[in-house]
Amino acid sequence: MKKLKGILITFILLLVVIFAVQNASTVELRFLIWNASIPCAFLVLLIMAIGILIGILISNLGAFKKS
Repeated sequence: MKKLKGILITFILLLVVIFAVQNASTVELRFLIWNASIPCAFLVLLIMAIGILIGILISNLGAFKKS
């Protein structure tokens, strides 16, 4: 089961990297008073990393409540 999970995670990460590389154009990011032009690939990878961190935190919070 661990091997299947590892293969699935690798496959998903590969898809995200392919998507990010194919979207290499720059996008303008506006947040409150902050403006920046960054590559779309960087934005996709940043959002993915934030999602992974939130998932890990929620998972650990659930494990913490059970104990």
